[in-house]
Amino acid sequence: MYKHTLKILGILVLTVCQLNEAHANTITVVTKGASADGSMLVSCSNDGFNIDPSITFIDSKKHKDDTLKDIFPVATVYGEIPDLNCTYVPRLNDKSRTLNYYYKDLKETLPIGKILQEQKTYAYLDGDSGIINEYGLCVAVSTNHTSLYDYIDIKEASGVFCAQELSRIALERCKTAHEAVLLVGSLIDTYGLWGKPQTLVIADKTEAYCMEMMPYLDKKHHNQAYSFWIAKKIEDGTFFVSADQFKIRAIDKNDDTLIYKPNLDKLLKELKLAKINKDGLVDWLTSVKGTEIYPYYSMRRVWRGYSIMKHSAHFSPYVKGYDDSYPFSVIPDKTISTQDLMMLHRDTYAGTKFDSSTKESGGFFASPYTYDKYESERAFNNASTTYTTIAQVGKALPAPIAWIAINTPAENSFVPLCVAKLPDAYTKVSRANFDKTKLWWSASFVGTLTKAYYFTMIDNVKIKAMESEQRAFDLLKEYQNVSKNDFFTLINSNAILLVNKWHNLYHKLLEIHDNGFKLRYAEGHNPKFTPVDKYRKKVVKKPVKTDDKKEKPQLTPKINDK
Repeated sequence: MYKHTLKILGILVLTVCQLNEAHANTITVVTKGASADGSMLVSCSNDGFNIDPSITFIDSKKHKDDTLKDIFPVATVYGEIPDLNCTYVPRLNDKSRTLNYYYKDLKETLPIGKILQEQKTYAYLDGDSGIINEYGLCVAVSTNHTSLYDYIDIKEASGVFCAQELSRIALERCKTAHEAVLLVGSLIDTYGLWGKPQTLVIADKTEAYCMEMMPYLDKKHHNQAYSFWIAKKIEDGTFFVSADQFKIRAIDKNDDTLIYKPNLDKLLKELKLAKINKDGLVDWLTSVKGTEIYPYYSMRRVWRGYSIMKHSAHFSPYVKGYDDSYPFSVIPDKTISTQDLMMLHRDTYAGTKFDSSTKESGGFFASPYTYDKYESERAFNNASTTYTTIAQVGKALPAPIAWIAINTPAENSFVPLCVAKLPDAYTKVSRANFDKTKLWWSASFVGTLTKAYYFTMIDNVKIKAMESEQRAFDLLKEYQNVSKNDFFTLINSNAILLVNKWHNLYHKLLEIHDNGFKLRYAEGHNPKFTPVDKYRKKVVKKPVKTDDKKEKPQLTPKINDK
């Protein structure tokens, strides 16, 4: 698979412009032994107000010997790169990957470098990062944070890879998670990384891994560039949450759940980065100075996921520090269904002291959303979520699928998609140009209206979402034994139906609530008015005159003799 000797053919030396905060995601894994139907489930919320909402099918291909593959920059790593025609939307303009990534009126995205292509590549679904391939390999990406630096640009790092592009190569070349970890590790060692530290979760139908990677510049020695990586297997029977954070701890050669860069612990010692734990082992998390954007930015989401799925543990929502947090994964109190995971991604801390709808930062109508990130608790479901995926693979399905909720999942429905040609409603979506044929716009209509009048509309939306999802679950159960082609046709038909349903739901919400006539605030969110029980006339008192010498008021007007 990765046996070829690869050589970097060229790196464009450019300066990254228009730097923005990297986008933040929340990843979960429900391992086979922890799921209700024996499926492997990998979920990811893709959060950011400028993420490309398109879901794109990349078909399998055959390539000639010595074919080269372009490696592209990714705007969501830390901003658009004008010199490379790298933008948020579209995320890529390159017809060699697929015609659904080609926009003839725009300049084509320029590659950072090239690697040798495989003769045979597999089909997969792509978004801001890869999602799932035809063999059921699932991936998810999030951004981590270190206090060592903010960002390493392409020029400084001299690397060609970020986790998003690595996730796509893993999907097009690998069938198993273990194989993918080894491939990604070898590519990092050969070509290097740029950008920010990132987490890449990789899973197949039986195994799952959390893989953490980080570019580094040794400024004491002429800015020598390094790329670190380490992966840890997620134990079967457990539930895992990663929320823009480093999670892996001791680098232990006797731990058979670990796979890492050769001599990683030795390299960290040589660079004087290594932090030694009480057992004399190098601690990965503390050595790379893992941190959060602000306290509880990551930890609160991990607490929420674990406290819901393992309520019996009574995890505290507070920690002493970033490195004193929660377990790597937990054994849930009961097996977890796909529906359970959907509900988790709709969570906004309702019923807890962290619920924004009970605070000044929340909106009218008991809205759980707040747009000031530094004064709020970041939840699984938040205002910036562009789409959420739940990749599912297992014997209960005729073929691997990915459940997709476009826009914020609390106001929209998850719909299953296959690794096959998708309906046009899901691909080549522009956030700048309205198109009623795209699900993004139907979902945005419903979501925007519901967010504005949350309490009075959310129940109607939830009912419609549950109805659509139940129909999809019924389809999956009814057609377990059909051929793959028939399965793809049925799933696509259901996906098209959702577009029309959500377009009609927006109109129905307007009808039900009659332009404000039936709107009502939630209890505790009513504006305070001063009651008026009778008319009052304001009396203005005239000033009292104290100067007796002044002429007294005349009863009749003076007549001017002149």
